[in-house]
Amino acid sequence: MKTIIFPGWASFKSFYAKELLEDFFYDISLQDEEVNVIAWSMGTLKALDYIKNTTVNKLILMAPTTEFLKENNPKLINSMIIGLKRNKEKTLKEFYNLCFSDLKLSEKFYEEYYEEINQMDTDSLIEGLKFLKNQKIDKLDFSKVKEVHIILGNKDKIIPIENNSEFLSFGKIYKFDLGHNFIYKNDELSALVRSIIND
Repeated sequence: MKTIIFPGWASFKSFYAKELLEDFFYDISLQDEEVNVIAWSMGTLKALDYIKNTTVNKLILMAPTTEFLKENNPKLINSMIIGLKRNKEKTLKEFYNLCFSDLKLSEKFYEEYYEEINQMDTDSLIEGLKFLKNQKIDKLDFSKVKEVHIILGNKDKIIPIENNSEFLSFGKIYKFDLGHNFIYKNDELSALVRSIIND
């Protein structure tokens, strides 16, 4: 069965291929067939919209949100848009630092994926931020989903765990004692995702 990954903001295909799963379709909507769906952060907004009209075998939502501005001030996104135009590297570094509970891990991530980070298009990053600013899921609809799995980070500063309450009554909940990016260098998560998908 095919698996789709809907990515988080300022991330890239090679990151998921290396850290999570080798075989997947990236950020596309497949129609007329049952699929597995994995989504992280911003990608959960896309996934929650996609699953309304698609039969899903297994849905894995990592650091999910129904409305990014519920957790964050619009001024934050506006300042990041300005920052990307002025100094993309500085703005992204600051964002990645917020994503990790361990600053050394953030630095390691930035160093390892520097080439991919440097190649990200500024306009696409800005479009992603505008999507985060405007997108809102009014009602959770898992009627076409066979299994729901929710994965959270206890130290998440981007989408704090206390703001995921609407998801806690659906499916199985897993928690890592990590920040927003609990994907990087997390063998336990990778094994968990693979076991869910392959079970």
